[in-house]
Amino acid sequence: MKKWMLAICLMFINEICQATDCFDLAGRDYKIDPDLLRAISWQESRYRINTDGINPVTGFLP
Repeated sequence: MKKWMLAICLMFINEICQATDCFDLAGRDYKIDPDLLRAISWQESRYRINTDGINPVTGFLP
């Protein structure tokens, strides 16, 4: 059981580490603080990559 929990934790840590690298690269490319990008990502989706919003309306409505 402990091995399964360790494997699951490592999977989550791996995803967060990959996302962290992405935030650093995007921050450098667009001259934005990577911590700001991380904060936005955490607030919007808690770092989940397959999250869909609950609002069905997208885009600009005149």
